[in-house]
Amino acid sequence: MTSTSAHTLQRVLGQPDEALARELLDFWSARNALTPEQGHQRLPEVVALLRNAAGEIVGVNSIGSARLALFANQRMHIYRCLLTEQAAEPADWLTLLLAGCDMLAEGVHPAGEGNEIGLLVRIARPELQRAWPEAIWPRTGLVHAGFTDRGHQLRVRYHDDARIDLEAAT
Repeated sequence: MTSTSAHTLQRVLGQPDEALARELLDFWSARNALTPEQGHQRLPEVVALLRNAAGEIVGVNSIGSARLALFANQRMHIYRCLLTEQAAEPADWLTLLLAGCDMLAEGVHPAGEGNEIGLLVRIARPELQRAWPEAIWPRTGLVHAGFTDRGHQLRVRYHDDARIDLEAAT
């Protein structure tokens, strides 16, 4: 599992300034990814982005938070990533994922209540599943956790201080 993206990584850590917020909203809108309202809600969750040589955004990731029945009704960080065709290589996706994993490991929690027990990543791109078939992905610590009903792979990594409250599951 290697990361050799040809693009420049920019850490955002939520709360982008006004110019970057506009750029991100335009990026999502141009790809019909989010409505303006959804985009404004997503801005504080943005972790990092990739820029091409011309300085244009070609990829952005964010980390939200949700309570999931799949994980004993515990809160999990939910990873999301959107890449353009210019940044379609597995290395581009991995660069953004590693930035998100690093920030969580550093204690940066862009969204949520701060009591999330881990990170959940949905792998919708089959080429990523083929590129890295290992049960545990090196460098990320993400463990294969099954598949969605649409065939997307799920990967999970628990935070070092994670405690699963089984009482919450009942």
